[in-house]
Amino acid sequence: MKKLQSTVSGMIVPQEAVLISELLGVLQHPIRLMMVCELLEREMFAGDLTECFGTTKGNISQHLTLLLRHEIISRERQGKNNVYRIADPRVETLLRVLKSNFCPNGPSKPSSTQTKRSKE
Repeated sequence: MKKLQSTVSGMIVPQEAVLISELLGVLQHPIRLMMVCELLEREMFAGDLTECFGTTKGNISQHLTLLLRHEIISRERQGKNNVYRIADPRVETLLRVLKSNFCPNGPSKPSSTQTKRSKE
């Protein structure tokens, strides 16, 4: 993934918007998003990911290929297998923010009922 160039005003310029949009597009698929979230915690082999998500090797392979193509993850040969990890620290930062705000163990948004009760 290309490095983004900031403007003085801090606004996202069109080229940056395209890159960010492409990144979010790749991560929009639930399996890819969950795969990358798993890779936040540890490096994994393709077989581990296949078991983790209960899908086929071919399906995992397609998702890994797309993530590799967009340089979101990287792979390293270890013996007969490839180990996968997050390649872009910006993606890692983004996913940690998402996890802390949206995942069950992270802070949750209060429901409208909870908000009403706290105001009474």
